[in-house]
Amino acid sequence: MISSEQVARLARSIGSEEMPAGKLAVLRRLDPTKVLPPEAWHLLGGFGLENNDAERAVAGLSSLMALARMSGPALPIGQALGERPGDDAKYAEIRFIRLLRARGLSELMHEARQAIKWCVTHGRRIDFTGYNGFAAFILAAAIDTQASRVDAIAHSIARDYFRRSEDDNTKPESK
Repeated sequence: MISSEQVARLARSIGSEEMPAGKLAVLRRLDPTKVLPPEAWHLLGGFGLENNDAERAVAGLSSLMALARMSGPALPIGQALGERPGDDAKYAEIRFIRLLRARGLSELMHEARQAIKWCVTHGRRIDFTGYNGFAAFILAAAIDTQASRVDAIAHSIARDYFRRSEDDNTKPESK
């Protein structure tokens, strides 16, 4: 698979102001279960991947990064989905659980796109990097080679999501 340094490099490349708008548009629409467009192969070329599943998973990750591209401080995905700033709603718990349970590239991409679109709509920028970050979850769950690793990352993401919910439930109500 790819290292966290490579994930950060991919995120910087996609987030760069020099990334052409047309290339971003193609990446946003990319379906990693189908034939990959040249724009995806240009990004994949520097990773030295020799495995079809790994290439498709990284292409899917690049699509999600392009979809989530926005400025501002980035939050871990669990926090971004679980936080309730002001009167804003958090991401529906049932959808969140479906995201964490998604396995395989097709199902995972569907659930991850829903979560990212929600974050973009609510102005929440996602941090894809880190050992237990969203990129690690996407790559592990798409390929599903180490179920224990996928579960460990999912638990970390859930902890962030539900920690925010718990904080909301422990605040005293104002009169």
